[in-house]
Amino acid sequence: MRARRWLGVTLIISLSAGPGLAQNKVATAPVPDQAWVEVKSLVPIRSGNVTFGYGDRCRIQRGGLLAVVGRDDSNLEPSADRLLVRYTSEGTQYGSNCPSGVLFFTDAKTFAEAGPAYQNRLKAELAEKATVKRLLQHEKR
Repeated sequence: MRARRWLGVTLIISLSAGPGLAQNKVATAPVPDQAWVEVKSLVPIRSGNVTFGYGDRCRIQRGGLLAVVGRDDSNLEPSADRLLVRYTSEGTQYGSNCPSGVLFFTDAKTFAEAGPAYQNRLKAELAEKATVKRLLQHEKR
């Protein structure tokens, strides 16, 4: 478990989604990149201008937070490591963006890799911004 600052808030990030996950601890991970998901919320959830119900598709955004609700241990899917997660986003979402509270399935491996992927994405973005800044300085000459 690690503490991490995100949008001015300290989050406790636990990337353990394995069988040893404590029953009363919620595993969370940041969203590393935007992605389309299939909504599994049984009660429709409204964004700023759209309502998303079971089976609809919406887009989760980088920097949002995923929290494990439960592990699917049924044998309905070939991948027995499906996790039901709840998405939380900052502010009101519009259009095809998922609002906070949307439920969807992800696999345990993707969930476990989300934290490191998010950190790698941030590092790459910082490096690219530094490159743009350096190149813009050359332009002024």
